[in-house]
Amino acid sequence: MLLFLPLFFYAQNNIRISGSITDSLSKPLASAIITIQTPEKKIYSITDFYGKFSNQLSTNLNKINLSIKLIGYIDKDTIINV
Repeated sequence: MLLFLPLFFYAQNNIRISGSITDSLSKPLASAIITIQTPEKKIYSITDFYGKFSNQLSTNLNKINLSIKLIGYIDKDTIINV
């Protein structure tokens, strides 16, 4: 008996998304919540003491939604072109 299982492989890009979050006076914002969203998943991150964050993501999309939230500040949503 021969068993045939089709396997599908999709090309995915490994993408590193990193940056720093600052206020209007260029002071780093610690503990900001960063949400990276694709149709497949959501990845959450928190900025460090220096306002920096970094995440790695595997996706085959051209655009990714990035959201930044911090208490006392206006939320910021943006689209990143990969």
